[in-house]
Amino acid sequence: TKLYNAGKFVLMQSAKRGPITRELDRAFVADLRDLAWRSTELFERYEFANALQVTNEFFWGSFADDYIELVKRRARSEDDAEGRTSAVETLRLGLNVLLRLFAPFVPTIVDEVWSWSFAQESGYASIHQTHWPMPVDSSHDGAHQLPGLGPDKLNALVSVTEPTSSGAFNTASRAIAAVRKAKAGAGIRLGAPLDSLVLRGSSDALKMLADVEQDVASAGGATELVKIADDTLGPGDYLATAVAKQEE
Repeated sequence: TKLYNAGKFVLMQSAKRGPITRELDRAFVADLRDLAWRSTELFERYEFANALQVTNEFFWGSFADDYIELVKRRARSEDDAEGRTSAVETLRLGLNVLLRLFAPFVPTIVDEVWSWSFAQESGYASIHQTHWPMPVDSSHDGAHQLPGLGPDKLNALVSVTEPTSSGAFNTASRAIAAVRKAKAGAGIRLGAPLDSLVLRGSSDALKMLADVEQDVASAGGATELVKIADDTLGPGDYLATAVAKQEE
């Protein structure tokens, strides 16, 4: 299943332990934190089907399709130790939290994935012994005093610094979607390296891209991203042009 595959990919990545520092990663964690709050609120209202739906949508869209794709190369970088650490820490945090949000619905699958690494790390042999991933955050009404990741990583969802722009991850997701579309239209496989990658967007949309553009370029298979302002495009819309690298 996709959950197994995502778990295997995430737990295969390694890096020196350290803080989550990159804008894309911090923005993803901010969205993950919001998901934990939303899911918890739905459970408290006994809206279990809706809780599953929002978690499933986030896992498939935000985590599996977008975030993993955006940081796949950085998570293996030999030249950017800090960026690699930030990516791997975020991948593991994302998987850890999502497994626990899925636990009431697919108990056997998540317990299996949990046993691969998090059982030893957290001190909880089973995911069903650990805490619900509810961060302590006074910005939400009725905050719950529950640990985030077990005794050695309390409240990790809150300890990550807020991103400069709360919409940074969404911006990167829209941009990489435009790159995928351009590659598909040109008959270029998604992981293929590019000779050039051009991204058009409104002046405001290009400004929003500034802190995450390197991750977008890398995920698209390019070494850099050429940005062209086009104010005929709607706010937040991007249009990409991709040229495949010629084989020598």
